Amino acid sequence: MQVVMSDPRVENDRDSSPRPVAAWLRKVGLLLGRLKVLENWRLKLFAGLLALFLWMLAASGYKENIRISVDLKLEGLRAGLLVLEQSVDRLDVTIRGASLVISELTADQITASHSLSDVTSPKELTVRILPEEITSPPGTTVISVTPSSVRVTIGKKTTVSVPVSLEIKGKPAPDFEIVGQTSEPKTVQLQGPESVLAGVTSVRTEAVNVEGVIEPFAVRAYLIPIHPLVSFVDGKSVLVRIDVQERMKTRKFLSVPIQQIPPERPVSIVPERVNLVISGPVSVVTAIEGEKLIGLVDVKDLGKGRHLQTPRFRLPAGTSVKSRDPDEVTIIIKSDDVGGE
Repeated sequence: MQVVMSDPRVENDRDSSPRPVAAWLRKVGLLLGRLKVLENWRLKLFAGLLALFLWMLAASGYKENIRISVDLKLEGLRAGLLVLEQSVDRLDVTIRGASLVISELTADQITASHSLSDVTSPKELTVRILPEEITSPPGTTVISVTPSSVRVTIGKKTTVSVPVSLEIKGKPAPDFEIVGQTSEPKTVQLQGPESVLAGVTSVRTEAVNVEGVIEPFAVRAYLIPIHPLVSFVDGKSVLVRIDVQERMKTRKFLSVPIQQIPPERPVSIVPERVNLVISGPVSVVTAIEGEKLIGLVDVKDLGKGRHLQTPRFRLPAGTSVKSRDPDEVTIIIKSDDVGGE
């Protein structure tokens, strides 16, 4: 009889194979117990099933309605016509679609427009707004539109050219004044309803501030709108130029002496002094020293006898002689030694 000896290592492997699995299961059980996963398991199971049901309900295409307010666009008017008035500017649109789509729907995804291309002349009419004229995202359907009709007034459009009227606020610095003001361009074109533009004679600018200014300047100023339906054809602003200068002043100087050129020639001047009125900017005229003023007459080329001549005065830049008293003086020459020879 043959005795078969078994390998103890094989037996040990067979006996020990279930042990790691059992140990692993025990560890998992302990971990679940610590995490309390199975605690209130009935409630947790119900919540999971409810969430699954709602997801399946949404995925299955559950429908619902939403009402959204959108702008109404009236389009396709022929050249020379425009909408003067419409009874409503916005429509309430009822849209149906899947819940997931409807919940994320916004007004900017919807377009409500109606064509007025068949209107050929100014008139009042009532237009019907159909659901088919409302554009909505794929997967949605327009159910209704409120109101379904709109009253519209169509008028004639025209273009006119009117002058620009400048608005000025404030005052220049003391002793300064505005001597000129203009705009570029001087006239602008307006486009809008003929009935409105018939009474427009000019368009004003926003106020240009000149408070405290002492020199000319230019600034761009916006034009003030005439009417909501009137537009500016060439732009909404003009270049405004303001010319500012120092205020002018006159000042009288008495008994200003008259001298001859050349001084060495023997002549007589009658009268030897004149009264003088000088005009110029305030600051310059005020600074003139009267005792330094001298009138000059040129006697170099004059012959024997009496001669009338208007005296000349050396004045600061920007000033001028407004008047003399007398305006001319008499120059008496007793000899013919012209030029002092």
